[in-house]
Amino acid sequence: MAKANNKTEKPNYAAFGIERREDVRHDIFTGTADALVAAGLVRRHQLPGQLGSGKTMASYWPDGTRVRQGSSRPKSAGHKQIYMARGKFVIELRPDDHEVARREALWSAVWAKETKVRAEAAAWRAMREGIARCCVGELNLVWSEED
Repeated sequence: MAKANNKTEKPNYAAFGIERREDVRHDIFTGTADALVAAGLVRRHQLPGQLGSGKTMASYWPDGTRVRQGSSRPKSAGHKQIYMARGKFVIELRPDDHEVARREALWSAVWAKETKVRAEAAAWRAMREGIARCCVGELNLVWSEED
């Protein structure tokens, strides 16, 4: 993997032409074969379609050995899955368990907040609809247009 100046700084993958994003359990890198190899994210022989690799998808353990189809061993930090999408290679790289737990906690907090906001919005809509049903005959709306 490309080296950073210190442990907390992430390499500038954009300089290699690689798009990087995070999901809850993976860092996801998208780019050409040459860019991903140059950035140190993968070895060329690990890319799908190469001799000894899968045709369309390949997974590797942190030590670089290939995950065989049907393996039930749990994924650990450094596990990578490589596949093609829209003409580019995609690498899903699993971070360490501490980072996964941090992301899961953050995701859970965001989900709880969004659920609360949606429930409050639904309650407001129900209240407004209730008022409108209750008072339909008594409301007179006056529209005016000013120039």
